[in-house]
Amino acid sequence: MKKSLVLVSAVLFLIMSFSLAGATSVTVGAESTITVDGTSYTLVSVPPDYSGLMWEVSGTGYKACLCKMTAFRALQALGIYLSNNDLPSAQINITTGWNTDGPEELFVESMPWVEGVNFSYADPITPGSLLTLTDAWYEFSYMGATYKVSSSYDNYRFSPDINHAGYIEDWDFFDYRTYFQTTSGSDPKKDYFSTILRPQIVDNLKGETWFEVSAVPIPGTGWLLGSSLLGLVGMGRRIVRPKDPE
Repeated sequence: MKKSLVLVSAVLFLIMSFSLAGATSVTVGAESTITVDGTSYTLVSVPPDYSGLMWEVSGTGYKACLCKMTAFRALQALGIYLSNNDLPSAQINITTGWNTDGPEELFVESMPWVEGVNFSYADPITPGSLLTLTDAWYEFSYMGATYKVSSSYDNYRFSPDINHAGYIEDWDFFDYRTYFQTTSGSDPKKDYFSTILRPQIVDNLKGETWFEVSAVPIPGTGWLLGSSLLGLVGMGRRIVRPKDPE
């Protein structure tokens, strides 16, 4: 009976160890300030004030950087998930699938929240011009734990202008973005992305946004402890019980 209980416990432990913790939906409000190590950083500012972290140089002026905005909101989502209004940078490492300059410029240069060597992109990596929603995630590892924060599709929804020459019925934000990034010259679809779609996404990321946050198990821990439990089962089988006296 005891051996059966140990075996069942071992199996249940393995199942739990190899499963990611259930993702939690996190809503980030329009509040654009976050505190790290006691220092406050602001995402949104309105021209001619370009002090907010959302801006990037574009030609002779500035434009909102969607990648920095998404990364900033992801960090806010982590703070909400952890119920922590002042995130620590101790032992911080960040990995992301969103292969653009934006996240690194935000976390390493603008804030700065991490050292450059502690920031990395996923391997294998999706080319920056071909990113999809599955690449819009960030893993924050610090103080012995890792958390994955993934963007919701709702952050990239927009109201289509079906009368615009660049409108394509089945295309979403990522289809237009890829086309814009990989096509030279000007045409209606690129204009649609720049003038119709992109401003709406900026407004989305300036307002309420949604993310999925989950704790990531430490690799190898499940195998190590699970093997130990199974070893106990094996030991139980080898125990020779003394015979009852006759």
